[in-house]
Amino acid sequence: MELKNFGATPEEVEDYFLKARSAASDEEDITRIFNVALSCGGYSLFPYISMNITDYRMFIDEWIALYNSIRAVTPKNYRATPKAVTDDMSVVAIVTSACGMTEEEAVAQLKLHARYMGAEGVQGYLLEEYVAEAAARHNLLHCSGILKYVDVCSPDGSLLLQVKNKNNSEASPSLKAGASITRWYRVSPRKRDGAVNYVTNWQKLNAVLAPFGVSESELSESGFIRFIKDAVRKNNKILGG
Repeated sequence: MELKNFGATPEEVEDYFLKARSAASDEEDITRIFNVALSCGGYSLFPYISMNITDYRMFIDEWIALYNSIRAVTPKNYRATPKAVTDDMSVVAIVTSACGMTEEEAVAQLKLHARYMGAEGVQGYLLEEYVAEAAARHNLLHCSGILKYVDVCSPDGSLLLQVKNKNNSEASPSLKAGASITRWYRVSPRKRDGAVNYVTNWQKLNAVLAPFGVSESELSESGFIRFIKDAVRKNNKILGG
């Protein structure tokens, strides 16, 4: 359900939120995010909540519960659900025949491929966290999953930032959310001499965040890699298992 479905006025929603916000793990933080959502996108920045919700009060209660569950997860305690890998022997037969490797080697590579796929999923989570930690040092808010399409925002709503790992063909979130959302990609494809390579865009992100005090080199690919290694060193279960 979406908040707009209940026909409540902004005044009614705000009045109830002020009464219910004490249930949040960080009352000040959620209030700042709530104010951005209410003032910038009407109700369109509030996420869809897949539950049987009957009125706006229940929606706000569930939104606060969502905030608490998201805030409880960090790279230091995140654990992915292990994916069961079924060995498709027809695929293994193709690989062994084409590459001249043994069945044992092909099965091992199949399992390793599944591990890399899991790492790609975790990568996006870590990227958001890396950017959010830096943004928080400059009074910006981490709102991934709490607001629709927005991962970092300023308290006054002048910045609504979506963090993406790669450029793709998705429609602009600004059109969907009814608010001006800046979309940043960590890497973009660059075609040269028939080959496609990826280039990083950290300078663009630092420029977007510069009005809030972020330096031109504060966020970087090397810094992100260090963040990843530190997170995994502290939590070797980040891929599950």
